[in-house]
Amino acid sequence: MVDLGQFAFGGILVLAGAAFAYNAWTLHGQYTTVTAAADEGDRSGERTVHGLVEVEEPATTETFPEEIGDDTATAKPALWAWRLRRRKKKRSGSKSGSRTKWVTEEAGLSVGEFAIKQDGERIEVDGGWVEENQDGPLWGSYDPFESSTLHLGEPEEDVPIGEGGLLSDLPVTISIGRSTSDRDRLQSTMIQEGDRALVHGEHVEESNGSVVRGSDETPLVIATGSLEEASDRLRSKTLKQGAIGGGLLLVGIALLVVSVTGIA
Repeated sequence: MVDLGQFAFGGILVLAGAAFAYNAWTLHGQYTTVTAAADEGDRSGERTVHGLVEVEEPATTETFPEEIGDDTATAKPALWAWRLRRRKKKRSGSKSGSRTKWVTEEAGLSVGEFAIKQDGERIEVDGGWVEENQDGPLWGSYDPFESSTLHLGEPEEDVPIGEGGLLSDLPVTISIGRSTSDRDRLQSTMIQEGDRALVHGEHVEESNGSVVRGSDETPLVIATGSLEEASDRLRSKTLKQGAIGGGLLLVGIALLVVSVTGIA
């Protein structure tokens, strides 16, 4: 007799594993493209540019918590990514060592008008595609630091906000219900005027010069740092997503087999 509960759980794990595996496949394609651009040049209709950022119209956002204020008066960001993180107690039955985890409660991304200066050439970047096609994890809110098209590394700014309660200054985390004593953290990264960045996307020649943009066939990839740093970051993300996807698929398939055959 089929164990319906076990069968359903196995099916969920297989779907989740497939989603992670697909994300790993997408990331691997980006890694291959970026690496090939460094060694052999760009593919037909596509281009990878890496160099200094020139900002025409800065990215802005009005969704930051009031406690932070506005520190962007002198900043000139081409891209501004942020997230609000909250530490929560894991659900019962978790097998991992830690009993709590950081969860993204809110997040945002703003992209201005900017270009990349590479070998004396100025290439415009149509960043609007990134804002309109934000992708994120399978569950939870969108997180630009976990996106498959943005590769920003660890957040540059990490600021505690809000009230953590009377026990927030203790060197350990106290869990009460699903909440903990830790204060929320606002994390953000800006790619600013003069920073080094990498952009890969569809390449078109317009009347005013070269433009790199995103499309359904060629997503716009934006990464901080040099080409080498971007390649390393993409490789690391690919391996991580592939390992998670493979593990979930193996466990899910095993549960499906056991639920159908009755093998203990």
